[in-house]
Amino acid sequence: MNKKAELLLKYANQAPLGLFVEIGCIRHEIEDEDGWSTLYLAKYCSDRNKQFMSFDNDLESVRIANAVLQNNNLPQCVSHKDGTKAIEGVNCYAISYLLLDSHKNPSFSFEQYKAAELVPGAVLIVDDAQKIDDWSYGKADFIQKIFYKQRREYEIIETIPGWSSFVAILPNGKKYGEL
Repeated sequence: MNKKAELLLKYANQAPLGLFVEIGCIRHEIEDEDGWSTLYLAKYCSDRNKQFMSFDNDLESVRIANAVLQNNNLPQCVSHKDGTKAIEGVNCYAISYLLLDSHKNPSFSFEQYKAAELVPGAVLIVDDAQKIDDWSYGKADFIQKIFYKQRREYEIIETIPGWSSFVAILPNGKKYGEL
């Protein structure tokens, strides 16, 4: 298991009861240091009777991810859907863990976060929170700016050399549209 997986599972243990949601899934069939959060979270949730849903807007990635899950005797829980629309569709559940790992443009993560309803104590992780192009915090750039401006607690944690994740626990949760 790699350091990114360890980070994801450490915070999974801290999440309150509720739905685990991932936006952006496995993108290749060969395991390496990165990209297997779908498998790790699906196994974690399956072992603990927790509900896990993953979404991606790339049909081939969805096919690959579900094949990997099936090969590991796990439910095929990855659906082909835009991340923001997917989150809006699952807001009727109590989302307790949200992993945002879709497009490198931070506006996607921002819109997904904005659309989410998160229970008190929910875990928010945005992967690839290191400098990407003109964004100091990569996919988490806009979310980090909000948290910083509002003086809310978060961490930027290195997962593998040169790569980081944004991690926050939301003590009061978050309503749809709220920042």
